[in-house]
Amino acid sequence: MYMYRYEKRVKYYGHIENNDETKNENVVDDQNPKTLIRAFGDGLRQAQVGIQSSFTVDAHAAPNPNEDVKVLVTTPSKQACYMQVINNRNGTWTVNYTPNDVGETYIDVIYGDEVVNGSPFKVNVFDTNQIKVSNIDGGLVGHLVRFHIDASEAGVGQLEIIVQDGRMPCDAASRGSCRFDASFLPREPGRYTVDVKFNGLHAPGSPFSCYINDLSCVSVSDSLTSAPVGLPLSFDIHHEDFYNYHNQNAAIDVVITAPSGRPVPLKRSQLNESITRIDYALNEIGTHRVDIRSNHSSSEKMDINGSPFALKAYDTSRLAVSEIPRLVTLNDPVEFTVDAAKAGEGQLEVAINDGLVPNQVKALGNAKFLFTFIPKTNDTHTISIKFNGNQLTGFPKECQILSTNDITTRGPGLSQALLGAQTWFTVETPHGNTTDVQVTVFTPTNEKLNPSTRLTADGLRVDWIPSEVGTYTVHVAFGGNAVPGSPFRVKCYDPKKVIVTPPTSESAVRKPTRFLIDASRAGEGNLEISVNYSGRNIPNQVIPIGNSRFEVQFIPQEATVHYCNILFNGELVLGSPFGVNVMDTQRVVVFGKGLGSVPVNIPTSFTILTQNAGVGDLKCSIKGLV
Repeated sequence: MYMYRYEKRVKYYGHIENNDETKNENVVDDQNPKTLIRAFGDGLRQAQVGIQSSFTVDAHAAPNPNEDVKVLVTTPSKQACYMQVINNRNGTWTVNYTPNDVGETYIDVIYGDEVVNGSPFKVNVFDTNQIKVSNIDGGLVGHLVRFHIDASEAGVGQLEIIVQDGRMPCDAASRGSCRFDASFLPREPGRYTVDVKFNGLHAPGSPFSCYINDLSCVSVSDSLTSAPVGLPLSFDIHHEDFYNYHNQNAAIDVVITAPSGRPVPLKRSQLNESITRIDYALNEIGTHRVDIRSNHSSSEKMDINGSPFALKAYDTSRLAVSEIPRLVTLNDPVEFTVDAAKAGEGQLEVAINDGLVPNQVKALGNAKFLFTFIPKTNDTHTISIKFNGNQLTGFPKECQILSTNDITTRGPGLSQALLGAQTWFTVETPHGNTTDVQVTVFTPTNEKLNPSTRLTADGLRVDWIPSEVGTYTVHVAFGGNAVPGSPFRVKCYDPKKVIVTPPTSESAVRKPTRFLIDASRAGEGNLEISVNYSGRNIPNQVIPIGNSRFEVQFIPQEATVHYCNILFNGELVLGSPFGVNVMDTQRVVVFGKGLGSVPVNIPTSFTILTQNAGVGDLKCSIKGLV
């Protein structure tokens, strides 16, 4: 309890002076009628403006108890105040009056013609209604609760400040002119009562209630470290028994400031007595300041634990991820980049198959990173990319893993091709997925062909037609990765450009027969040469003579037509097969008289039989003696 006594001196106006200069109020003269009359009561010491006060005049001991009593009240403003003198008919009088001015009021009491002993009485008139107490609202444990008391218009009196019925110490400091700063230091949360009395009377509103809260009991549901932009956000403030009891709202201020310095609009709602929800949305990337403070008007605004919070706003849509192939090759490194330069601050998390597949990361600078992983199994690999715990749009993403046994290519169009004829091959893919098959054909002169494709029961069929002799390059890829064997080297040939030169001389049994083959313009391929007669093959010998030109020789064993068959990559060349007439001169029979001695000038003859000698030109010449 704090008590303060002060007096306010005012001038004395208009009371009746006692002209007896020799009076001594300390000496009681029992024979003096004035000393036999007493005036007493609280109304002669102090009075409250606007409230009736009273005192008693006792004249029992007076020689003439029936004299009249007169009372004169002189106020500081010299204005009359209500007054009533009541004769109790028992030698006493009751005087009632209602003062209307603050200050020293003088009361003169006259009995008959005599001034009653002690008169004039100086009465301290005060007005508790003029006591103004401000800023008693609430406070925090461990922090001074300050409030102000203004008694400058209340008059003279004793000011009492009592906190918690006197159990809580309270200090007050004078600011002069009867104004005071009061304070107390609460140690526990709860409701505190503050009594303010003036001359024993309660000031208006007293006793006051002051609610003390404990900031250590206030917490937020979210760590308030990071949040995405452009989305509705909220956090809850838990504040059990933390209130502004004037409006039943939590006595807490929340301010969110964007990096630009602009305040972030927020909506506040009371979920229940202990939880306040803050709804907001962020529109700027960067660090936002979140201040959460007590808002008691009577105490310094204090931050809750952790305030101010640094809330980092980010935007996952501003992250740039390079192309990640949907199909990758077993045991081959897979690389992709993540550029977070424009996304704000945050934690980037990349996981392959929930972290079961290790990945390596390399910082490229300016918040750009290179990630690499190597698939070791054929299982589908799932790539997850999160920023501050939020999955990026389009993720998680799956990668199909291919091995050398997953892709099958087959068909003649991967090895040899006949000029001008359609050739083909098929590509068999896992699960029949052919959308990621890429086929490109380049001519020997490096011109690109666009083959036709169609889906068949055997896979993707690729058809194309070579237009020039030479080596074609066929690229087959699946998901951007070359399939086993790609690129394929396809030899294009033209058997029509194989030139055969038959034997130029007649062939004879047991003598070598020769002919020429020129494949220099037919492309790469295999020559197949066979010589037969009467359904029987005979050996032949192929002798390279340079620049894809060959000499073929065989030795006939019978005097009959021998057939030469020439294939180029299985295709008959022009002029094949062709026959070679073989003769046996030893089987030519000649007889007749013309072969002996004959007379001159007489015709003679002989016979030549060639039926068993094969086919050939018969030449006969007869030479005579010169």
